[in-house]
Amino acid sequence: RVPPGANKIRISFESIPVGYRTETAIEKKLDAAPGDVYHFDVILTPLRIVSGYVFEDLNQNHAKEPDEPGIARVELTMDGRKVRTGKKGRYQLADLEPGLRKIRIVQQSLPEGYTPLMEYQPVDVPAGPFQKTDLQFPLRKSFRKD
Repeated sequence: RVPPGANKIRISFESIPVGYRTETAIEKKLDAAPGDVYHFDVILTPLRIVSGYVFEDLNQNHAKEPDEPGIARVELTMDGRKVRTGKKGRYQLADLEPGLRKIRIVQQSLPEGYTPLMEYQPVDVPAGPFQKTDLQFPLRKSFRKD
């Protein structure tokens, strides 16, 4: 029941299911008259995120260890989208489409002397909420012999 006159309808953030975000405003203003019925539809979209590190794999075990440095400004692509790693080598891609995807490292963006141990990583993104935070891209530093 909405009292006549100016009103606000608001959705609390706590009511949004974990793994989803709203595509619409969470507040609506309305001017109600006696007998009015209002519908406030909120469109939810599942969060689909993948993140990880591009790093120098000192022990070549393909897993980032605390003492292994992240590599900044390396470009990764997926389905035409691009992202660069931050200062510590971390990247994140969000709003992924469902399906089998490949995240590729752009070799031209690597600092001189680095070689990727893998050029791409497959990711199977489900239709619902998805968060993968450990998709790593290990690099090896090659030494020039003069």
